[in-house]
Amino acid sequence: MPRRPAAKDCRHRLLARGEAHQITLCTCGSVHLTVGNTTLRLKPESFGALAESVARATAQIDPQPVALPSTVH
Repeated sequence: MPRRPAAKDCRHRLLARGEAHQITLCTCGSVHLTVGNTTLRLKPESFGALAESVARATAQIDPQPVALPSTVH
């Protein structure tokens, strides 16, 4: 599926960037969360709720990786 061209008046301000992601604020009011080649366009309040959920999940992740049983026989 071909990509839609961006609107001429749409501008993005970089808020944060990591090795595999970036977060931008668009002049249309959306927050864009890009991970790899996937972009989520979120309302600011939805982005805030997502950030809270990620923070809660991060706090529950054990710092020691757990060895999962192999499913290959």
